[in-house]
Amino acid sequence: MIAYRDRRPAIVRDIADVHTLARDYGGEHLNTRIRDEAMTVLADGRVALADVGAWLLGRDIAHTFDPASVATMTEVLAEVDDGYSDLIDDVVRQGGMGDDEGVREQAAACFRALRHGMANE
Repeated sequence: MIAYRDRRPAIVRDIADVHTLARDYGGEHLNTRIRDEAMTVLADGRVALADVGAWLLGRDIAHTFDPASVATMTEVLAEVDDGYSDLIDDVVRQGGMGDDEGVREQAAACFRALRHGMANE
């Protein structure tokens, strides 16, 4: 996310890679982590089941990186309120996912979940 911020608009592939990682995060231990860490945010609707891997990645980022780096990454994601932000445009253009409202909203929801995880919300 920091590389994306630093190299944008010349190189936007970085944010498509972050989206792929966040969308697919979790692996075989995801069910245990959902039970242990994410039941509250799923139950109260803050995060959808489809985006819980991104939320868990955000938590891992918050626990791994220094606060200044997390703040910078959170800043990058702050513009994602809907599927029509510049960041989502970059993801759609680079990710080869098609360009319809459903794809854009899925990407936006994934990044919002990542941001909430980084903020421990």
